[in-house]
Amino acid sequence: MKTANRICMIISAAILLLLQAATQAQENGIGSFQFLRQAGDIPVEITASSPSWKQTIDTDTAGEAFIVLTIYSPDTSWRSKTEKGLVLKTYSDGVNYSDIVVFGGKEKLEYTAYVGTLDAGEHEIEITFDKENSPAPGGTAIVASAQLKIVPDAHPEYVAYQNSPILYLLDGQAVSDIPLLIFYSMSNNSDTTILHYTTVFSNEDGGTGIQPIILMAQWGRTTDIELICRAVIDNSTGDVLEMRYQSDGHSFSTFSGRRVNGHPVLRVSTSNGMFDQAGETAVKLAPMPVPFVSNGRPRPSIMDDYPWTFRIMNEEMFAEDKATTKKGPVSKALLSDARSYIYVDFTASNNNGKRTLEFLAEIKGKKKRYSSNPHPMFSYENNSGMLAKSGTYRTNIKIPLGARPVDVTKIIVRGTGEVDYNIKEIKTFMLGKDYVPEPYFFTFRGDVHLTPENREVEFHVVQ
Repeated sequence: MKTANRICMIISAAILLLLQAATQAQENGIGSFQFLRQAGDIPVEITASSPSWKQTIDTDTAGEAFIVLTIYSPDTSWRSKTEKGLVLKTYSDGVNYSDIVVFGGKEKLEYTAYVGTLDAGEHEIEITFDKENSPAPGGTAIVASAQLKIVPDAHPEYVAYQNSPILYLLDGQAVSDIPLLIFYSMSNNSDTTILHYTTVFSNEDGGTGIQPIILMAQWGRTTDIELICRAVIDNSTGDVLEMRYQSDGHSFSTFSGRRVNGHPVLRVSTSNGMFDQAGETAVKLAPMPVPFVSNGRPRPSIMDDYPWTFRIMNEEMFAEDKATTKKGPVSKALLSDARSYIYVDFTASNNNGKRTLEFLAEIKGKKKRYSSNPHPMFSYENNSGMLAKSGTYRTNIKIPLGARPVDVTKIIVRGTGEVDYNIKEIKTFMLGKDYVPEPYFFTFRGDVHLTPENREVEFHVVQ
């Protein structure tokens, strides 16, 4: 398939498209400019033998620029042990600000990368194949669509894009524990704006990830969701008054490191997703951050908004032999398919701080109860999976393959002999075939107080 290596001229017939996009930029605050291209340039194959795609674009908007690419790779899969994915490097005017790890395999996914703080005018955008760092160096990346998004300084949340981090990966991280998203939340008063940047890693090989079934029980997912950094911005000047990042041991350190066009540069430094402000590696990511407003939801619900994250999470568990769909004693120590879990979102108050809580489900035609707490023989740092959380969180319950919400007859909340818990809300759902969260099939709102004398409450699921 012919690439666009030499197609750099801007055709006059596309000027109208730019004018329309500029109008949209004024209305929406974020410019969305299609690449100017001749018919036939898209889709484009980028491979080791055809390693570069180059385009020139003329914009009349200045601001933070992010390339937005829809890519698929038919000969790779994140579930594979060998042909996992690809690394692409992006450039604007010859400068590499960010790379892209293509992890979606044959399914089309949208990938983004920071390509500079651009002035209005003409800029050259290039994408190249990084054979040396690609997990599948013989693979193919097919670019199905391409856009350049410009965030102008008039955008009401411009500071969130202006200060988003650039992350260098651990060596070898392009095949595991990959950052899937960076999201931000912001709050402000008359003087300052506070920004929190958080990433969703596909997994963590260290920390609680040593026992994935405990990770699933405690957090309701095997992704690793980690706060990257927190910034305090002066509203009158836009200056960063303070920035702290999450460093080794889940401590927080003052950022005094390098910035690129104002973007802090950090490095993933541990196998459980901590960061350092020093050092560089071969691959760096700076995706366009996405806003997240919890509205009372648990933090993992960011994945609900991007359901493909569940698929990549699931595929990594199977690729690393941490999950199985086979029956037998070994399956008790392993995860199942992510679509064979009941996801439980709950709001509760733990009145004594002890690990005393679990959720259970009864399934039509099955004598046993299925628990959010794995077997006691599987633990991490003496944590057997019993819950000790206060606030709004997520856990889940592994149920038999093929069971669906219609098969669930009861949801049970139960404590140990030391329990002192107030349960205020429970909502349960499962993932559909396409990993999209299905509607809640059970909800409870109220106030149930679990004590040693009243340790268990059953809720009948009405279908």
